[in-house]
Amino acid sequence: LRRPWAEAWAGTLVGATVTAVGRRGKWIVVELESGPRLVVHLGMTGQFTVTPADEPAADHTHLVFDLDGGAHQLRFRDIRRFGSAELFPSAA
Repeated sequence: LRRPWAEAWAGTLVGATVTAVGRRGKWIVVELESGPRLVVHLGMTGQFTVTPADEPAADHTHLVFDLDGGAHQLRFRDIRRFGSAELFPSAA
């Protein structure tokens, strides 16, 4: 990723419920029930895919989020590494 992933974000994201996914320009905004927002920019080649958890991760997979109690995963793959992800506190 363009910016390093902060390990401290895991505490906020683990067990979190996604309430909405939207878009603001070229940014994907994932709103969490607890208030924070995960904001992702796909860069030039970034992509999200939902795959079975037992499927091997493709090269250049930078972020993996477990879904459905671990049965599936949301994976962020970015070959050119221009994408970014950042966690923002609640706007309220």
